[in-house]
Amino acid sequence: MPDPIISIITPSYNQGRYLEENIHSIAGQGYQGVEHIIIDGGSTDNSVDIIRQHAGKLTYWISEPDQGQTDAINKGLAVAKGDIITWINSDDLLMPDALEKVAAYFDKHPEAGLIHGQTVLFSESSSRVHGGDKDDLPYRYLAGVPFPQPSSFFTRKALELAGGLDPELHYGMDYDLFVRIALQFDLLKVEDVFSKYRLHDESKTMTDSAAFARDWSKTFSKLLRSFSFTEDLIRQLDDLGIYVPGTDTFGVAKSFDRSFLERSFLYFLFYQVHFYYEALDMDKVRMITQHIKSIDPAFLKQTGLQPVYLRSRYFPRSVIALARKITR
Repeated sequence: MPDPIISIITPSYNQGRYLEENIHSIAGQGYQGVEHIIIDGGSTDNSVDIIRQHAGKLTYWISEPDQGQTDAINKGLAVAKGDIITWINSDDLLMPDALEKVAAYFDKHPEAGLIHGQTVLFSESSSRVHGGDKDDLPYRYLAGVPFPQPSSFFTRKALELAGGLDPELHYGMDYDLFVRIALQFDLLKVEDVFSKYRLHDESKTMTDSAAFARDWSKTFSKLLRSFSFTEDLIRQLDDLGIYVPGTDTFGVAKSFDRSFLERSFLYFLFYQVHFYYEALDMDKVRMITQHIKSIDPAFLKQTGLQPVYLRSRYFPRSVIALARKITR
């Protein structure tokens, strides 16, 4: 039986300094069924020259103006033919033999809609493995993205049932897609390191924390509307100023009870605190951590938010910003 086709979509814009290394990391897998698709947003640097130089290693590529990363990935999804699919940004890399391992895991676990492993977070000065064991993963799957996106792979069946990326989301499009998959399929965590995730000053993850918080709020608000027993959780989000009104809901094929959603709610607030703390919005941090403390003080301590809560109460934003500069 032939190996399943694995489609890798690489959205890119003016990332020529990273793109060739990205291509090599995928072409060098030695996996016969790989399909590499590059969607370039009309770069004005040397990206197109690099793509043309390596066109023989690609299944499909295009360079034209687009509406950003989400639009680029959706263009790639539209042409991808793989049984297994993911996207790897142009500044990130696949680890050797990652695709062979991914295919083997899906063969052993055909019920899984998504499999995720670990990544190496790296910069010019440091590197560390990220994405290992975490408490309460099933609850976190609905609350955020508790795994590194470049080390996650989903099936075509999961994509077809979940649908593509929401074009209105430019920061939380992965979270939104993964929630839709988690509501329909099992997600499987494995220990393998599948990717390398580059940290640099231009990365969206490093620069736009508040925007991530807002996109994630939109998805989690929609999630809560998808159940008949979450009115008070919606009201709590609204009181905190992080509920996004609407009438749309997600399709739910699995069973989730009230206690499960309450735990996911706490983890959603946990992620919101981290986004707003990174953005130095200490008023939001104080409000959300105070709310967590009022409903589940043990959770505040268990997740390490107690010091964040205290800092938000007793230290001005300027002091926290200065301390961050010193430690970084």
